[in-house]
Amino acid sequence: MIGSVKTYHSPNTDADVVSTIDESNTEQTYHSVAGLQAHAKPDVRALLMDMDVKQRQQLIVEMFEQDIETIVKTESERGFKEGRERGLQDAQKQAQLEHDEMRKEIDTKQQTLVSLIESVNQLTPQVQLEDKDIYDVMTLAVFRLLGERLEKGDYLDQVLKRATQEYLVTKHVILCLSTEDYQFVHKHLESQFSSSIHENVLIKEDKKLAIGDTRLELTNGNIETNFSEKLHTWCRNLAQLKRSTDID
Repeated sequence: MIGSVKTYHSPNTDADVVSTIDESNTEQTYHSVAGLQAHAKPDVRALLMDMDVKQRQQLIVEMFEQDIETIVKTESERGFKEGRERGLQDAQKQAQLEHDEMRKEIDTKQQTLVSLIESVNQLTPQVQLEDKDIYDVMTLAVFRLLGERLEKGDYLDQVLKRATQEYLVTKHVILCLSTEDYQFVHKHLESQFSSSIHENVLIKEDKKLAIGDTRLELTNGNIETNFSEKLHTWCRNLAQLKRSTDID
């Protein structure tokens, strides 16, 4: 059984604590904290100024590298687009100028040609051939062709070639010519066929033949060309044309 209880009282410490705070210590602590805060925020400008030029440039490039790339890319694309559009516009303008210049030049040449044709039509007299004029022109043309044919002897060149070809088949060829053609061949053409003519083809003079007439005598028959008949046919046609013109 409990007979008695002792009560203990703790000392009053609150008053002691408050009374022992030193104001000088509080002010010193405040300045220390403020100094630490100031030391925690470095002077960026001062740091940059302490660096040399290359270091500052490198730092700026590293800090703003992504932004610089974005700006450069954007400006490049914008510049390319504007340059391309300007280039297309300039090219279109140049092409249009060249087209207009060509069109103008063509129109000028066309107008010049039209003027020239009109001038020629005014200066050139109208030519109308009468039947007599046609007859004279045809007669002159025919006899000029006949004269050139006889002068050059082209038909003799052809018949000599034909003779050498026939010899390859029949092995026996005699070429008969008029006196004039015989002399012409020996004088002008025989040298061109000297080997084949002398060895394979016998050339004979036939006084019954007229100039321009030829005859190839082969083992299986003869091949004749009658220049006189052709000349007679041409003369007959010309005569008929002349007479029909006179009647009209």
